Amino acid sequence: MSSADDVRMTEKPVPETLETIAAKIDTLNTSLDRRFEESAETIAAKIDALSKSVDLRFEETRAQLGVKIEAVDTKVKQVYNEVIAMREESKRNARRLRSV
Repeated sequence: MSSADDVRMTEKPVPETLETIAAKIDTLNTSLDRRFEESAETIAAKIDALSKSVDLRFEETRAQLGVKIEAVDTKVKQVYNEVIAMREESKRNARRLRSV
């Protein structure tokens, strides 16, 4: 049979020693290191994905701008050719008027 003194002894907390405190700190440190590494890896993966997405958008934008620039260039050449043709026609008309 257990006595009242036995019950009181088991109810008393065992004081922690420096070794147990150090072990708990080491465990906590290891846990924090692991969580930090996992978080850093997750963040790095997200940054890599974002970087690839931005690069892809820049490439798409560059390609779209290239197409638009080519279209504008073509229109500028057409307008230039029309202006030159109009000048030539104007010169011909001016010569005809002088000769009449």
